[in-house]
Amino acid sequence: YHNILSNNYFPFINYCFTYNIQINKDCINNKKYTILGRNIANYYLTNTKKYAKNGSILAYSFNKNNYNELNVIIKYLKNNNYNIVTIDKLIEE
Repeated sequence: YHNILSNNYFPFINYCFTYNIQINKDCINNKKYTILGRNIANYYLTNTKKYAKNGSILAYSFNKNNYNELNVIIKYLKNNNYNIVTIDKLIEE
């Protein structure tokens, strides 16, 4: 689990995930990829159904009380023929 920092982005080793179109200067200065996606923080299954499309990038904000909903989301995505891959897989060149 990564905490959201300034400018609504998640810093990772090789990239920054953001759901705000504004690109973070820290990402640029550190020569990281900036990836635009959608953060889902509530109504997990409903919002997954709404936003899941081929090529979409979804991030979830779970806590210990609702983490079990991930199983339902994975089952839904697999039943609807979506492949679940990591960001690293998506940005392979």
